[in-house]
Amino acid sequence: MSLPTDYRIAREARKIQQLQSEKEIILALLKNPVFEIVAGYVLIETLQKAELMPSLAGTIAEGGILTAVAFQQLAPILPDLLKATTEGIGMVTEGIGMVAKAIPMLARAGG
Repeated sequence: MSLPTDYRIAREARKIQQLQSEKEIILALLKNPVFEIVAGYVLIETLQKAELMPSLAGTIAEGGILTAVAFQQLAPILPDLLKATTEGIGMVTEGIGMVAKAIPMLARAGG
């Protein structure tokens, strides 16, 4: 007994939609920084246990993974962060200049 064409089309559409949803979930997991760090550590530990990577190289690689993921996460806000830091340094420099100007006046007033 054959299924009606409409039913088969609807079933295939549901399968396609489910596959698309699964693909989106997998891509979201792969882009997750926590997953990247864990996957990197698992890979390094596996290579070290198989004696394919020396311990020191593994430690350096682990540090590199953390650094890469950190920069990847900071990249979108880095321009704003640098701008805020530059403005903050400018304000501190301006404040030091004001204090430097005030010191002689305070010395004359006190002496």
